[in-house]
Amino acid sequence: MTKARHELGALRLFLMATAAVVPAIILAPAAQAQSAATQFDIPAGPLSPALAAFARQADIEMAYDAGLTRGVSTRGLRGRYGASEGLSRLLSGTGGT
Repeated sequence: MTKARHELGALRLFLMATAAVVPAIILAPAAQAQSAATQFDIPAGPLSPALAAFARQADIEMAYDAGLTRGVSTRGLRGRYGASEGLSRLLSGTGGT
C-alpha cells in the first residue's frame, strides 16, 4: 500500500468515526443531524472543498489534516442521505478504502 493510499485510508477512518461514532462530542449541533437525511449538492472536484461543502450542508463540524486531501478528487455527492452514508459516498473512489 502506498503512503498516500494509507494516509487516505486513515483520513477516511477518522472522518467516518467522527461522523458515526461520537457525534455528540465531536460534531455539532446535535446527534440528530446524524440520523436525519439531508439533501446534498456537492459537485465533483477537489476533496477539501467538497468536505467543507459536506460539513456545511450537513450542519456538522469536521476536523482533518488538509494535507491528506491535497491532490485528491471526489466524484461529488447529489441526493438525500444521512451524514454517515453521505460521507461514505463522498469519499468513494478517492482511494481511501
